[in-house]
Amino acid sequence: MKKTTIYTTILFFCFLTEVSAENGHVDIKYLSENYSALSHTQNLEGFGIEIYKNFKKEFDGQNFVEKSFLEKRLEKKLYSERHKGTNPLTIAKLENKLSREREKRQKLMVKQRASDDSKIGIGLILGFKYLDGNNEIYSEKSSVQKQSLEVGLRINW
Repeated sequence: MKKTTIYTTILFFCFLTEVSAENGHVDIKYLSENYSALSHTQNLEGFGIEIYKNFKKEFDGQNFVEKSFLEKRLEKKLYSERHKGTNPLTIAKLENKLSREREKRQKLMVKQRASDDSKIGIGLILGFKYLDGNNEIYSEKSSVQKQSLEVGLRINW
């Protein structure tokens, strides 16, 4: 059982390429559990693995709103009109329209930044522990194996 779990863990790391500092983390732990009472002694050793993966990332401060179709069209038209040498009054009207479209985009970016500024990150935690050892009750020894699986949710704010 130990070898199978270790091999599975190694294969898991070879194929899990998305786990990094930004997306989550993996902890591998050596665990030791010792318990002693009057007539009872238990010594267990093993390993544990904990995997954390973000599925809602924290706000990173970068906000970008793509240009609207109208803004792109106005930029192209303004560019072509300038190269043609069109009437300055026509160019001024196009520049004003383009300026209004850019202001709309800037306001939308500010509005999005205000709503996304919560700095909340949510992630899923998966953990597995395997312990193996011996148990001694009134000088009678027995082998003990203990496994546990943990599932959790981590919220950063």
